[in-house]
Amino acid sequence: MTSSDHIKLGIACVYFFADRDDWILDLQLDFIEKTTRGVDFTVYAAANRLQEPLRQRLAARSYVKIVDLPAYEKSGGPEHGHYLSELLKHAKSDGCSHLCTLDCDSFPMRDGWAQSLISGITPDQRVAAVFRSENKDSDLPHPCGTFLEASVLDDISIEFWPDEDMRQSETFKRYMAETGQRFDTGIGVGFALWQAGMNWRHLTRSNKTDLHFIMAGIYGDIFFHLGASSRRPAFHLDYVTLPHLRLSVWMQSKPLVWRLSDWIEDLHLNKNQLIADEIRQRLRNNPDQFIEELRTD
Repeated sequence: MTSSDHIKLGIACVYFFADRDDWILDLQLDFIEKTTRGVDFTVYAAANRLQEPLRQRLAARSYVKIVDLPAYEKSGGPEHGHYLSELLKHAKSDGCSHLCTLDCDSFPMRDGWAQSLISGITPDQRVAAVFRSENKDSDLPHPCGTFLEASVLDDISIEFWPDEDMRQSETFKRYMAETGQRFDTGIGVGFALWQAGMNWRHLTRSNKTDLHFIMAGIYGDIFFHLGASSRRPAFHLDYVTLPHLRLSVWMQSKPLVWRLSDWIEDLHLNKNQLIADEIRQRLRNNPDQFIEELRTD
C-alpha cells in the first residue's frame, strides 16, 4: 500500500501537560494538521489526566477522537505505555491501515511525512521509529515517533511497557542481555520485533544545529521532539557520563549524606532547565523559524 488514496492513518497520543506547557497542545495539533494534508487521519487521544480546559480544546478538533480508557493503576511510564498500546488496538479496530504514535510534545514537521514513511516500508521493515542513539539506546523504538503498518499487530503483540510476566520471562531477559537496551517506554516494541525476527527502520537524530543532546531533536527529518515537557529535564546520558550525578544516586541510600544528593542533582538539572526554557521560548515565539534553524548549519 503506497498510494495516499488508500491510507487511513491513526495517530495515537497520550496527553498530559504541566500547566505552563498548555500551549504545546495547540502547537502539536497545528503541525499535525498542516503536515498531514491529503491523508485521511484521526488522532486517537488518551486524556485521562488532561486538564478539563485542555480536554475541551482537544475535543474541538474535528479529527481528534478521545478514547475513554479505564483508569490504569500505575502512573508514569507504565501508564503511558499501557494507554499507547490500547490506542493502537482501537485505531486498528477502526480500520486504520497505518498507525503512528507521538508523545504529547512531538509532532511531524515536514509536509508529506506520512507518505514518505509509507514509501519506505518494505516487507523486511514494516516499522519505522525514532532511535535515540545519543541517549545510549541500542534497540528502543521511541514512542515520540513510531510508525507502522496496522497489519503488524496481526503478527506480533505490541506492548510499549511490558507487564511483569513478560519482564520475568527468560526470553525477555535474553533480549535485554543481547541488545544491552535499558528499560524504557517502547522496549516492548523492540522486544516483540526482536522475538519475531523483524527489522525496523531507525530514524536517527538529523539536527544540523543542537541546543541540547536530547531536547529539541529532529529525527529522520520527519519528527520534532521537544523532550521532557512533563517532567524534570533529567536524561539517561547525564547519569551515565557525569560522575557527580552517579555520586548523587549512590548518596540517596546513605543515611548521613542522602540530603546532599538532591543538591548535587539540582546543580546539573538547573542548567538543563535553563536550556529547556530557552528552547520553549524560541519554539513558542516562532516554531517554523526555530525548527528550520535546527535543520540548517
